[in-house]
Amino acid sequence: MSKSDWFFVTCLLFLAASLRIIGLSFGNPLPQHGSGWIGELNAQTYLHPDEYFHVAIPLEMAIHRRLNPLFFEYPSGVLYLNFVTDLLTGVTNGINLAEFHNAPRRELAPFSLYFIARVYSVLGGLLTVAATYASARLLGGRYVALVAGLLVSVSYPLVQHAHYATANSIATGFVALTLWACVVVIKSPSKRWIGLSMAAVFSGLATGARYNAAAVSISVFVLGLYLLHTRHLSFRQVFVSWVLFPFSFLITTPYALIDFERFYGQFNYIFTKYVAQGGYPVWTGFIIEHRYLIVFGIGVFAFFLTLIGFFRLFKRFQLVFWVLISFLLPYSFVVLRNTRAW
Repeated sequence: MSKSDWFFVTCLLFLAASLRIIGLSFGNPLPQHGSGWIGELNAQTYLHPDEYFHVAIPLEMAIHRRLNPLFFEYPSGVLYLNFVTDLLTGVTNGINLAEFHNAPRRELAPFSLYFIARVYSVLGGLLTVAATYASARLLGGRYVALVAGLLVSVSYPLVQHAHYATANSIATGFVALTLWACVVVIKSPSKRWIGLSMAAVFSGLATGARYNAAAVSISVFVLGLYLLHTRHLSFRQVFVSWVLFPFSFLITTPYALIDFERFYGQFNYIFTKYVAQGGYPVWTGFIIEHRYLIVFGIGVFAFFLTLIGFFRLFKRFQLVFWVLISFLLPYSFVVLRNTRAW
């Protein structure tokens, strides 16, 4: 990259980090309402509804020196990230297990652990910005990359979710890395195999953060089929790359196999819970969801710029266009067919 690229990226990352770090301590209780000790966080502390899963469960695992999270409504990637952090920082040293054994999960972890876990979400957001800039740089030059990176840096939903100790921001970062690796495959013939392999690994890590991020693996599969059809890669090379997707996922969530019965039961529960009910038409949800993304996600003006960009992409890089569409369309319909879309 040129000096101007490094300057643009540095400015974008600084802007993105500033927006995501500001307010990171929201919900921090006053001393009289919440102690800093484990097991004494006030149950009414203002948190994202899913944050305590990603913070309290790793703490439980660290306290009991247990590798099995016993929780599979989310994949285990972020849980293990926070679990290792708890062990390395020694937050469980000197804990009386009998005293905290019956502490409610929402009250178990002190707020300081929520703050640390939220920092990982910020890093996931920065990954998204950097990967978006790199992808756009390969396709359209530094000024196109600057505009794309700016849109991602200030996108309201991306900034909002980077404030939570959940898996959303981290999963989005790995999805962006997956799409960047796919662009590398298309734009750099000498890096086809390593690019496809990286895309498979990143898609597996994205799925290890959120199950529905597995939709990005469709792009990897479609790109692999194209490389087979054009004989740019052998079947063995493509197959090995494809295998890296489930392998990477199992690295993040190994007990999906080891404790398969529990995993299947909880995965089936959360999947069923999200399936649309009540006879709502899919197109109604599609319109509502995308109206939110257009108005709040990037803005109406930026939406029309995005349409122009997609048109230019279709004209100049049709393979990239179809690789993106193979992910975006299935993902949209999978996400929208759930009770929370209404």
